[in-house]
Amino acid sequence: MPRLGITIESHGGPRATAKAFRTATKEAYFELLQTWHRRFLPGHFAAGAVGKYGYQPRSAAYMRRKARTKHHQKPLVWSGETLAAVRRRVDIKVKATRHEATGVASMFGPQHLYAYRKGRGASDKAMEMVSTTDGELVAFAQLIERKVARRLDQVRTVTRRVA
Repeated sequence: MPRLGITIESHGGPRATAKAFRTATKEAYFELLQTWHRRFLPGHFAAGAVGKYGYQPRSAAYMRRKARTKHHQKPLVWSGETLAAVRRRVDIKVKATRHEATGVASMFGPQHLYAYRKGRGASDKAMEMVSTTDGELVAFAQLIERKVARRLDQVRTVTRRVA
């Protein structure tokens, strides 16, 4: 009785597959950072973000002053300047080698975003803005895996042969 086996053949050899993997990884990281900026960053300014991302509690006096003068309680927002600035522009840089890929999304916000007193209990707004949940990390990994697998499928073909 004949057996059915599957053989994976790589077009161009191992170098082509490695190059395709690096290219796919770079593309996937770039897409991930674009997706984060477009879909996940706005959630950091939404009403439920304080509990979801574990922001440091603001003082009662600050919250009263914000409600009285700005008429809202959106997290990470006082006047809306920071939100507008970080949503307006993002520079994405991605690098991939044989062993790893890294990506950075640089956003440009007001100076006060980075000016805080670390030892005085002040909140690190920049870190709060880029914090992620476990669920988001899983979604990021799935996005990268799908993108890389799709690209590698274009390089490899599967043929069946009777063994």
